[in-house]
Amino acid sequence: MRILHTVAGLWTSTGGPVASVTSLCAGLASHGHEVTLLTGSGPLHPSVLALRPNVRVRTERLGAYRIANWSSSFRAACLEEARHADLVHDHGVWLHTDWSSVIMAGRAGRPVVRSPRGMLSPWALRRSRILKGILWSLVERRLFARSSLVHVTSVSEERDVRRLGVAARTVVIPNGIDLGGEYAPPHIVKARADGIPEAGGQRVVLFLSRIHPVKGIDLLCRAWAELPTDTQAVLLIAGPGEDGDLRELRHWLATQPGPPARYIGPVSGSRKLALLSSAWLLALPSHSENYGMVIAESLACGTPVLTTTEMPWAEVVAAGCGWVIAPYVKALAQTLREALRVTSDEHEVMRIKARLLVDRSHSLENTVALMEQSYQDVISRRRDATENA
Repeated sequence: MRILHTVAGLWTSTGGPVASVTSLCAGLASHGHEVTLLTGSGPLHPSVLALRPNVRVRTERLGAYRIANWSSSFRAACLEEARHADLVHDHGVWLHTDWSSVIMAGRAGRPVVRSPRGMLSPWALRRSRILKGILWSLVERRLFARSSLVHVTSVSEERDVRRLGVAARTVVIPNGIDLGGEYAPPHIVKARADGIPEAGGQRVVLFLSRIHPVKGIDLLCRAWAELPTDTQAVLLIAGPGEDGDLRELRHWLATQPGPPARYIGPVSGSRKLALLSSAWLLALPSHSENYGMVIAESLACGTPVLTTTEMPWAEVVAAGCGWVIAPYVKALAQTLREALRVTSDEHEVMRIKARLLVDRSHSLENTVALMEQSYQDVISRRRDATENA
């Protein structure tokens, strides 16, 4: 198949879609498909650059975010690339890049798959509520009606889509982790051996995500401040963020009364792998997530996780490799204490179970196979509809 993937931006400051979109493109290419990724120009994330030469990456200049990244060049590129593809898969909502992808796919006579990537959750819809309400009524509702398939990464995201009245067919396919790539056991063993210099021999609770209100960083900071100062642990906060959010975080770090905590900035590559592999616990108390790619990455590294009921990861409790709590400070502080009291032997068992969970349900190989089936079905349905018209 010839597959065109479109997404507004996969830059160094971008969150989860960088990992999920690039891994999907790489996985499809490894299965022999001809994959093109069309995205906005700018400081591309290293994982995007690493796709070449197996995936053709094309960039176009985008307009300012305040005008929905409006771009005539991206629109023209969508039409040009769609004419050479069997199917278009767009990632995102609300931006001109998404609208161009759907409209130009239709103009080229190609079916389109859309992945909202968590942008239709109740929490996300409350931000800029009036503007999004207008855009939904005027633009997005009609574009979703044109979609051949809506790809969601969890049952909860599927409910979000249906709640808005989207009638298009949906398919639930989790994001996938390449267990034969950087998450292969030899790389994880080496990353764990490299360790975390900032730990100082203490257990590390790691927050690795965008520094953004939706990620629950406020809950984590307040819960951490409730722990005894002699707790033998350190909180490391890693990830990019906007200036205002980073200022608030640094102010908290300078005044918080709990155990040691520090911000170490954005991380990637071997540094990221060392953090995920060596941490005692990954804590991501998000208020809303369609998937939470870093949760899967942490589990692939054999590191237990602590997250909330607002994320689709209830399975970690049943699998014995993590905790899922209501997004409240008291519950978070209590669970942090519990996680830090786990013995080394118990923790090692949790590590094994974490890896097994990803291997069973969240591997890239499984994700790609399911996506291939969905693509083939979409193309066959379009072909049958055209022949019967």
